[in-house]
Amino acid sequence: MKPQQTNEICQQMQSVRHQMGNDVGQIVDSVRTLGDWKYYVSKHPWLCLAGAAAIGFLVVPKRPKNVTLDADAVKELAKQHNVRVELKENPDAKNGIVAGAIGLLGNVALRGAMNYLGQNIGKFAGNMAGEPQHEESHP
Repeated sequence: MKPQQTNEICQQMQSVRHQMGNDVGQIVDSVRTLGDWKYYVSKHPWLCLAGAAAIGFLVVPKRPKNVTLDADAVKELAKQHNVRVELKENPDAKNGIVAGAIGLLGNVALRGAMNYLGQNIGKFAGNMAGEPQHEESHP
C-alpha cells in the first residue's frame, strides 16, 4: 500500500472513532431520558394522569357490600346450610365500674411499688452484697 492510502485509512478510522464516541454519548443520554419518569410526565401529562388513575382503580379494593337480613331470612339461610346459631354470654365481661376501679387501683399500686424499688435499688443491692449500710442523718 502507498503511504498516502495508509494515511487516508488512518484518518478515516480516526473519524469513525470520533463519531462512535459521539454516537455512544447520544445513546447514553437518550437511554437516561427514556428511563426518567419526569420526561414522560412533562411530554404526556394527560396520558400519565390517566395511567395513574387506572393503576389506582386496580389497586384500591372494592367496598364490601352491606346486606341487611331480617330474622326470617337468617332462619331460612341457617336451615339451608344446616347452621345452628346459639347466643352465649361473654364470659370475659366484667362488672363495668367495679372492674374498672379495681384495675385502676391495681395499676396505681403497681406504679407505686415500681417507683419505690427504683428509688431504693441501691440500698437493696448493697444489702445483698453484704456492704455496710449508710443511712442519711436527718436534722
